[in-house]
Amino acid sequence: IAGAPLLTPDQKEAQSQAISLSNEPAVLAARLAAIKRYQTAPPAQLADGKSTLSAALEEAVYGTLLALTNDPAHPRVIWSEALPCDIGTYHVAGGRYGGDDPDRIYRTIAVDPAHRYEIRGRRLPQASLDFSFEAISGPALWGKAKAALQAKDIDVAADGTFVVTADATPANGRRNHLQLLPGTANILVRDTLHNWKIELPTELTVRRLDDTDVQSPSHDSLVQRAPLEVQRSIDESLKFIAGVWKNPPNRLFPVVRGLRDGVKGGVVAVNRFRLRSDEALIITLDPLGAKYVGIEVTDPWMRSADYAQRSTSLNETQAEVGADGYLTYVLSNQDPGIHNWLDASGLHDGILLVRWELLPGGAQLDKAVREIRIVKLSKLAAALPAGGTRIDAAQRQQWLAERRKSYERRLAQE
Repeated sequence: IAGAPLLTPDQKEAQSQAISLSNEPAVLAARLAAIKRYQTAPPAQLADGKSTLSAALEEAVYGTLLALTNDPAHPRVIWSEALPCDIGTYHVAGGRYGGDDPDRIYRTIAVDPAHRYEIRGRRLPQASLDFSFEAISGPALWGKAKAALQAKDIDVAADGTFVVTADATPANGRRNHLQLLPGTANILVRDTLHNWKIELPTELTVRRLDDTDVQSPSHDSLVQRAPLEVQRSIDESLKFIAGVWKNPPNRLFPVVRGLRDGVKGGVVAVNRFRLRSDEALIITLDPLGAKYVGIEVTDPWMRSADYAQRSTSLNETQAEVGADGYLTYVLSNQDPGIHNWLDASGLHDGILLVRWELLPGGAQLDKAVREIRIVKLSKLAAALPAGGTRIDAAQRQQWLAERRKSYERRLAQE
């Protein structure tokens, strides 16, 4: 059963435009300037930072250009932060940055508070666990949320359909309305796919309601804007990365997210890890009663590791919960033969992100991280809780094949 096709005609057109922009001399010059700036950042002083720099920057720049192609006067629903993949014979370019979540479908809609918009959606019978709309300032998907509609704020009909309006007027008690405050440039749509085997993204379309005749920006005008947008996006990226890398490695510091941080009310912990080849990092988390708990590995530049081919992320539908009710993971480059393995993907220096969302009231933040410590692989078995499921090489390959198949469900086009 397929859901909302992500590779729409609008998506293909946006990708074609973004690729065309990326080859313009002015954009190539902006990319070169960005490389030089990345080379001065803390990750670039380490082997893993150097080896991943070019690819990470390429995806960050492409993601910025993809957002730039969207026109608020003629808005489109654009799939962003995609893992590089092939859908049939069509290649979808990677656009991961900023700690993108493997459990999310990210889509953006360019908007301008001067216009009025109507977003129509349909939640499928196999609906995603959660969805939300956030009015952000940009560039690309950067920027602090100015207003948000979470699932609890949206009335959905019995057949799964809903309509959200968006304009400069305040909601004043209206449900299904998102206010576009001054400076809003995009609406960021998040769909959380909790169970990859079952859940599908929400169907979405958008149209501008006011009938003002506005001409789309020319290619030349986009070329003129692109270097500044790339520069602004790199500014945000480096600021985010610097904030993470200032902390000592192999620790997690959970914080509650406010409106400006996105996913208001959720809890997030982001920090770097450092591993030797003969070491593993044991992480034990308390789910805190959250309906969603996800952990993932990214490269030093906060680009998600390949989650389709490898076990680089686990949410609690994919992970095994211990007899104590906790989630205990092992991060290492060598498969330890346990269910909850986080594949470090060859990285000795990278970043861990944990998200707790849809929490009950009164959750105790100080209980979120029960343990995080480095152990030698040779002593790992003795350090882990008893009773965890063991997985041999053949079982791991079968598990990864099933994971790949589950991931491909979101890409279905029929």
